[in-house]
Amino acid sequence: MAICIFQPFFFLGILCIALVLTSGQPVYLSPWINCKGPCVNEGNCNFNCNNLGYSKGGFCWSFAFCCCLRDN
Repeated sequence: MAICIFQPFFFLGILCIALVLTSGQPVYLSPWINCKGPCVNEGNCNFNCNNLGYSKGGFCWSFAFCCCLRDN
């Protein structure tokens, strides 16, 4: 009987763990991308990356990070 009561909580616990593990910021994105900081908008991020010396500019990633393209 107790197993039937706690079964939905077990499923929600597994779902919560999966969500936490998949929603974190990746430690290593790519060798040619360098994420610098918060992203206000796409044009501002591209301009900031150009000012930092990245001639290829940059892009907003997941609405939170301004990622600059390295000049390899």
